[in-house]
Amino acid sequence: YGLPEKYILHVGTHEERKNIRGIIDAYFKSTLPSGGVHLVCAGYMSERVSFSSEMQTCVRGISFVSTDDLPALYTLASLTVYSSWYEGYGLPVEESLLQGTPVIISDGGALVDVQKQPGVIRVRASRHDMLSTTLSRLAFEPKPVVKYMGKLEEYSWGRLFSLV
Repeated sequence: YGLPEKYILHVGTHEERKNIRGIIDAYFKSTLPSGGVHLVCAGYMSERVSFSSEMQTCVRGISFVSTDDLPALYTLASLTVYSSWYEGYGLPVEESLLQGTPVIISDGGALVDVQKQPGVIRVRASRHDMLSTTLSRLAFEPKPVVKYMGKLEEYSWGRLFSLV
């Protein structure tokens, strides 16, 4: 995938409710680009997001990541950012925590249900300034050890088929 050495990760389809423009805005207002920390956005591009030449040096878009490779992307990331306006469940938050990578979430929809887990930091989706400050602060700290306390294993295809 040609990943940079140090990066912040966003995983999900790139549609308006995912607030990808807000994440990119907060990233460029932070100290991350000058500090050598990149933003990697992995997911289907359903919303047309164009990157200027300045953005292309710091922001990396990956339209498809295999299920087998996704855990490595989370593990190698400094942190994951998932600042959606609205979210039905927010599976990438659970996936990131499962790999021991802290997550910045928003107050959008079901994401508030996971906010009490260790490694989850909540920032209002509308506050790009707060997201920018949080990104700057956390990206340069040593990656904390995150002990997964969620229930991701309850949401597997195997378990679903066993119930049918």
